Amino acid sequence: MKSLAALVLFATAAFAADPILKNTFATNTEGWVTMGKPGSTLTAEGGALVFGYTADAKSMSVAVRPLADVQLQGLKSVRFEVKTDSPFALAVVLSEHKPGGASYTANIWSSGNTWQPVVLSLADFIEGEGPNEPADSDGKLDPDQLEGVGLIDVSQIFSRPGGPIFSMPHEGHHTISVRNFTLSPDPVAPLPAMTVEDFSRPQPMWVSPGPATLTQADGALKIAYQQQADQAVVFVRPLQKRDYKGATHLAFDISSTRPGQFIWALSEGRNHSPTEGARYNCDFVILDTNKLDHRELDLSAFNLDANGPADKNGKLDLDNLRTLSLIDFSQQDGPNTLTISNIHFVTK
Repeated sequence: MKSLAALVLFATAAFAADPILKNTFATNTEGWVTMGKPGSTLTAEGGALVFGYTADAKSMSVAVRPLADVQLQGLKSVRFEVKTDSPFALAVVLSEHKPGGASYTANIWSSGNTWQPVVLSLADFIEGEGPNEPADSDGKLDPDQLEGVGLIDVSQIFSRPGGPIFSMPHEGHHTISVRNFTLSPDPVAPLPAMTVEDFSRPQPMWVSPGPATLTQADGALKIAYQQQADQAVVFVRPLQKRDYKGATHLAFDISSTRPGQFIWALSEGRNHSPTEGARYNCDFVILDTNKLDHRELDLSAFNLDANGPADKNGKLDLDNLRTLSLIDFSQQDGPNTLTISNIHFVTK
């Protein structure tokens, strides 16, 4: 007699919805094309799409799958595996028809030279808000209005060595490999109310201008990196728009293998303004190393960054957050590993 577990697995397989689109790249690139800087390549190799390009912040290349031939009304998630030739950040972009539509982006971190599973809910995609980005006429991502999905190397944007923030040159030839690319009707569990990041996805959704090893498992993110003697080291989590009104504290669990001074920074959305949104910072110190510590920071302790944009209404707007950044401002020289989990707002 079959075990209960086997019966559950059989039932799940029997009633699982068929994918809306699945690219296996068994023999060809299955409709993917390149756009942007000339000279990029797409090949199908061993069941994977291999996107080769030259990183250039001024003229970027994109791998794109046009979606005019796909019925997308039931789209709930984007799933695939990715491998890059080195650790860096990349973005998945969903583009709606223009005019009227917008482009929506989800950022992920690839550890480099290893296959990384990726599961993205449509709620993970964030509308572009730059001055050159078209605004969405209805303010939401509409699957049936999508004209294409793309992959782009984000780290080339940050490739500016020097300055107060540590970054690493990223020019030259790079590859992004993808397999089992799937547009799926299967939903992904939403974040609980007041949760900023629960690290439940298989892929890290943080980015950094500098080199780092980001691994995510068991509801926690581990970040291994090199502290810098004269520069800040920054890790950024882009945030989908959610309403955290009424919250009084930012809560989180954190440990560090070295003592140091750190900053949480909350930035507001720019709403298609030519300037960035206002940033609010709160610093804290870790002295007791290698111990997971629960912290709750009073939001009244977050101060407007004097070196950033002004805030028209003079207050932190919890319904208009764009990014959460963790900044190592220790200005020490040595390797460090941070473990972070359970980031959420609370009301007291």
